Amino acid sequence: MPSKRFAHLDLDNFFVAVEERYNPSLHGQTVAVGGQPDQRGVVASASYAARARGVRSAMPMAQAVRLCPELRIVPPHFTRYQQASRRVMEYLCTWSPLFEQRSVDEGVFRIEHIAMEKTALAEQIQTYIRDTLGLPCSLGIAQGRATAKMAADTGKSQATKGQPPNAITIVPAGTEAAFLAPLPIDTLFGVGPQTAIRLRQQGIRTISDLAQWNDADLLHTFGRWCLPLAALSRGHDTSDVEIGRQRQSVSQERTFTADITDPQVLTQQIRRQARAVSRRLWTLGQQGKVVRIKVRWADFVTLTRQVALAAPTYEEATVTNAALDLFNTLWHQKAAPVRLIGLGVDQIGELTPQLDLWQPQTAARLTRDTQLAATLSQLKSRFGETAIRWGDETNTSHQEELLMTTPHQPTVTLYTDGACRGNPGVAGFCSILLAGERRRILTGGYARSTNNRAELSAVLLGLEALKMPCVVTVYTDSTYVIAAAKNCRELQQRHWWQSGHVAVPNWDLLERLIPLLDQHQVAFAKVQGHATDQLNNECDREAVAASHRNDWPFDPGYGRTPPPLPEPPHLFE
Repeated sequence: MPSKRFAHLDLDNFFVAVEERYNPSLHGQTVAVGGQPDQRGVVASASYAARARGVRSAMPMAQAVRLCPELRIVPPHFTRYQQASRRVMEYLCTWSPLFEQRSVDEGVFRIEHIAMEKTALAEQIQTYIRDTLGLPCSLGIAQGRATAKMAADTGKSQATKGQPPNAITIVPAGTEAAFLAPLPIDTLFGVGPQTAIRLRQQGIRTISDLAQWNDADLLHTFGRWCLPLAALSRGHDTSDVEIGRQRQSVSQERTFTADITDPQVLTQQIRRQARAVSRRLWTLGQQGKVVRIKVRWADFVTLTRQVALAAPTYEEATVTNAALDLFNTLWHQKAAPVRLIGLGVDQIGELTPQLDLWQPQTAARLTRDTQLAATLSQLKSRFGETAIRWGDETNTSHQEELLMTTPHQPTVTLYTDGACRGNPGVAGFCSILLAGERRRILTGGYARSTNNRAELSAVLLGLEALKMPCVVTVYTDSTYVIAAAKNCRELQQRHWWQSGHVAVPNWDLLERLIPLLDQHQVAFAKVQGHATDQLNNECDREAVAASHRNDWPFDPGYGRTPPPLPEPPHLFE
């Protein structure tokens, strides 16, 4: 029987890479995905050009902008990331049934059964994901799962600065200890920041330093927890893929733009988080036993409290009531301005009602309530959050709406236009941004697209170039753009399908537009094309000129159809 071999795949700079697929003008630019700097946003992912300027993940966005003033901030689109991740992981599963998804951008799988030279195998996987799915990735191959992960990380760390690594690192059998020896101790799988500090205090700075300690000294100095790390440092990696590894919790957090002192606003936020978490549990087919909340005050003191439920559930009301009880207890202890609040459900498992054989009425009620909660979640998923509500559910307060509003929002004028040589054909589009005395012209294009897609792409190009929330007036000669912007939310609630099972045209662009309309205060104004408006005429000339270029990429969304409609809820068996 051949010895085990593992391939670990890591999608390089995943969030930014996905955004570049949707907006090719971001390619090669200093880009950060995350929240706004004036709303305590943090960097979720930074492009390699931005990393070369010192921008890093988890960095406050305000600090990132100070390091790189021209940084383009893109709001996160998690649905896009989930869809791209699913396509990659489904492809990896075609190579091996022994597959484990480690995170949204990492997966590991067994390959010893594949009769193919390992470098050629890694290159084929890397080429397919890059050329077919449009995403760069790095791979590590070794005899242990943890070693393969470290091989992939090592390859990525040795990449050319400012460029995606696209690394392939293979650790031949029997060379694991030699490969790991020179690496810093904090690169060893399982060593976190605090563990690294403890090890360095004892002079252990590289993996080789740890490997040279004998087990008796390690046991005496650190305890049993250090022995598996020492074995791994010597090349003894017995880890394997975990088939069907279950998540342990579902949670959501919110950092407020300004510290909140009104308990009613905080209560409403907890209700929204409970709703989101319970719906996520239902989507996963899971229910949980423990509800916890996290509160961080303005002085950065953070407390977490949790409570065990009488029975596992995903019901919104149960989660909400438990979370509010926890919050009220904390609020009575310290009624102070709150910076962050979070809610989670832990110890989750398969969705089944807890039956009580001695109280069949209770069992029947739990079954009924579970079915009712499922129906409510399906209705909200299909028709929108406001389609059905509990009677005691209040509307969002004005103060809560202001939480995401910037105290001062710059005023911007945006002229947009699109052109297409043939329809479909080579498309060009242009945005002219005006803010005070500042003026900027942006152009883009696709090798094959349509005129309406070019018109919408011009609007996206301009709005996505804004680095902070603004009051924007968009001037366009396209009646289609104005109508699409007006109706896009309603179309999104229908999952981008019209009556007669007809797909909404350009749904992918409208999906990009909606978060921009949320981020900015946008008004659309119709102008007469090819008339007396000089800026509109200039925009038209630039778009036409762009459509005569021959170096544009193909439009990644042209011809795509939206995902299938979800199944309607079953109100009765």
